[in-house]
Amino acid sequence: MTFDALLPRVKEVEHEYRKIRYQSLIVDEARKAQGREGDRELTYGTTTPRLALRILLEILHAGPGDIFYDLGCGLGVPTIVASLLCKRATGIDVLAPILDHPRQVATALKLRNAKFIAGDFREQDFSDGTAFYSYSTCFSPETRALLAEKVSAAKAGARIATVTHPLRHPKLEFVEKVTLRWGDECLPP
Repeated sequence: MTFDALLPRVKEVEHEYRKIRYQSLIVDEARKAQGREGDRELTYGTTTPRLALRILLEILHAGPGDIFYDLGCGLGVPTIVASLLCKRATGIDVLAPILDHPRQVATALKLRNAKFIAGDFREQDFSDGTAFYSYSTCFSPETRALLAEKVSAAKAGARIATVTHPLRHPKLEFVEKVTLRWGDECLPP
């Protein structure tokens, strides 16, 4: 699949996410409700649908045979976009209340292969994954080390894209650092 072929569906994703108002406040209220107000690791950040598609296609080389995991998925944009081209797409987040929103988006778009798990990804089994994404900008070095350990147990050939910090582990091969700027997702490939 190509960016242009998937763009009409990605525009539908954008349309559904525009219906979710005050996204950062939704996350902030969920943190407070779980007693994690001020937890820097739960700082809200998101990836736009078009940028998620570029990451999936050009960095992860994701396709119909892939099992995708978004670790610390927040409102689930990359998971929703991954479900357009992967066999299965699963987002995992510790803030259970926010997962109602991406579930509603998946329902509205009739995406049956998108799933959202409420829980700590450090305690989940995702060893069947072949493509991973984590917006890990605010993760502590300890959390990144645990994430690297978990991802290292994935199938041979699995790929992971992280934001800001690469994962370091003896079983993981660092392939490439890519610099992305806001607005790049709108440029033609």
